Amino acid sequence: CNSIQVFICICFHQCTDLFFTFLSFALKHLNTFGISHGSCVLYPSHKLPTSCVVLNTTNGSRTIVHYSNLPELTLSDFTKINVSEYSWIHFEGRNPLEYVKMIRHVMASNETRRKAGEREITVSVELEKNKPNVGKLLPLGDVVIVSRLYATLNGYHSAEEAALGFRVKAKDGLAEKNCT
Repeated sequence: CNSIQVFICICFHQCTDLFFTFLSFALKHLNTFGISHGSCVLYPSHKLPTSCVVLNTTNGSRTIVHYSNLPELTLSDFTKINVSEYSWIHFEGRNPLEYVKMIRHVMASNETRRKAGEREITVSVELEKNKPNVGKLLPLGDVVIVSRLYATLNGYHSAEEAALGFRVKAKDGLAEKNCT
């Protein structure tokens, strides 16, 4: 634990200039590979979120050290994006009640697209941690990704059992679920 604390202090609190360098580096590489970031909300006064994965090659376990001081995306932020430019939008279960509103915004766009005979936007949701209200995302996703931890915390003992159990609670017509 002390090693991790020292690591965090060195990397996340004493290297403010380094974070701006990382941001420039990240944006440059996104541009190099043709990955659009024009719709991203940028917070110039905040540090670039950073994750470090420490992998134990002996037993395969991993530890993820993550730092972010960014605020969560809001419906107000999301509605500034022209969702019709996207074919797939993914939501992680970080801010479920706000994400429900965002997904409903996508669903309204899908209704318009359906009437015009256009392909609908696929919505995927990820249920990883057992945060309050995260289950409200389950019936809204066209694709639902469920972690082993979330499945276990909801009383399931195998991937098959979880898939069958969550399928009942999922969006009508959802054909299959996989648990990892």
